[in-house]
Amino acid sequence: MKISTEKIIIFVLILLLFGIGYFGYSYYNKYQSEVTSRTSLVNGLNGELEIERNKNGSLTAKISTIEISNTDMLLDIKSKDDNIIQLQNIIKQKDKINNRLDNALAVQTQLTLKYKDSLNKNIIIGDTTISDTTYPTYERNFALYNDYDKNDTTAWVFGNVILGKMIFEIELDIKNKYDVTIGRERKNMFSPWQMYADITTYNPYDNITNIRSYSKQKIKPKRFGVGVSVGVGFAYEGISPYVGVGINYNFIEF
Repeated sequence: MKISTEKIIIFVLILLLFGIGYFGYSYYNKYQSEVTSRTSLVNGLNGELEIERNKNGSLTAKISTIEISNTDMLLDIKSKDDNIIQLQNIIKQKDKINNRLDNALAVQTQLTLKYKDSLNKNIIIGDTTISDTTYPTYERNFALYNDYDKNDTTAWVFGNVILGKMIFEIELDIKNKYDVTIGRERKNMFSPWQMYADITTYNPYDNITNIRSYSKQKIKPKRFGVGVSVGVGFAYEGISPYVGVGINYNFIEF
């Protein structure tokens, strides 16, 4: 069977149109991915830390996540933020190993203990009162419990206090428990999804002062493609093999 020149030209034109459309679609997706990454980078760098402490003393801090596909965007930033620098160092170290870092978190906390030197020369730490005497040294073991929840019997801070006429030393051991969540949310059904990270600290004396979060942007699998097709087809003449070039949509990739 002879194929006319007109049919060949039409076939080539159709193939070119499919090719132009496919590459245009790929470029658009790449452009959108870069725009999304830059937006997420700006939001993550400028995001405000949301802090809430519940009635049991647990503190939860939440911030927007930097979600980018190209880590160079984050590594190229010259920042004085200690947590950003820590994120950059984590990414650099991980890249040297296997370049499979999906999430990273840098957290800065501050333990706050209130004490006072009263007029009767007593130093009060939490619920523990230690007498200051005229002896050379005075040592006392102490433990601090949860002031917010009287049913919590965990000693969150414990250690030694050494007091004397010219000495005041505190040696602390600190216990803590953290819950970390990295998820997605959006304000309403029309707004874009935004990744976030939140951390809950259960030590009532611990305060989260800064968080920086990074997540690798997930690239959606490409379902469309242009390629050579080989198979068996059904026609009026019966079953016959064929070879052709066309555009494909892949339901399953392997």
